[in-house]
Amino acid sequence: NNNYTYIVEYFNNLSIFEPVTLSINKKTKFIAHNTQIYSLIILQDGRIASCSGDKTIKIFDPKNNFNTDIILEGHLNAVTHISQAKNAKILSCSFDYCIKIWNISKKSGGCEYTIKNAHNDVIRKVIPISHERFASCSDDYTVKIWSFSTIPCNLLATLKHNYCVSSIVQFKGTEHLAAGSFSVMDPFTHIWDLQSYTEIEKIHFECRLYDNLIEISGNVLVGSANSVRGPLVNIEDGNFGNVTALMELNDNEVLVGLEGGNMCKVTAGSK
Repeated sequence: NNNYTYIVEYFNNLSIFEPVTLSINKKTKFIAHNTQIYSLIILQDGRIASCSGDKTIKIFDPKNNFNTDIILEGHLNAVTHISQAKNAKILSCSFDYCIKIWNISKKSGGCEYTIKNAHNDVIRKVIPISHERFASCSDDYTVKIWSFSTIPCNLLATLKHNYCVSSIVQFKGTEHLAAGSFSVMDPFTHIWDLQSYTEIEKIHFECRLYDNLIEISGNVLVGSANSVRGPLVNIEDGNFGNVTALMELNDNEVLVGLEGGNMCKVTAGSK
């Protein structure tokens, strides 16, 4: 959203990149959680949702001074990721091995259903992949596909990896899912077909991967120990230091977060 601003510190200098302009509004700084924030999303109604190591999910209204509208409690450990399904319900996963489905249509909000022990280890991400299905990935070496259409949610498929699965992303408008690990023990980005639940491609990656698979222009981008790459594009493939976060800005530009706290903007190239 062009109404939001970014500050970029790169090589110890403040840099401003177009079309973003430098603007700081100290009134928007507030304490959202008591500890680390793991995931932050913009909801369909324009509100902002975040989850944290403090075991909560909070929903804030940016039109009302970022006041807290709803606090969702129920996880027994850190909430690692949240997403919103097309039916507006919130999906969450946690260090407690559980997935929860939340209804935020009411002011108080509430948990509609909990999949206990959805995985056998920490769950890193949970994302909707259609109106009727969602996917989760975990340190238990698996990606799991679940059904929305029934309660309890049925397990439709288990996609096995060779190491902890740190991130998943669906290619927009397709039945393909990309999944990646954060270890050299499984140095591949795996591409799965969501109709047959079979692996259709495996892209080798030599470096340790971080939890930052994103899809842009039909390609998946992966942050590694020293570069940002995709299966079909290289994006400013250079020594940026440890790439720890990626965010799509537009169809060919990505904001890259680095381990030391620096950021830079990179543009998709032809190679």
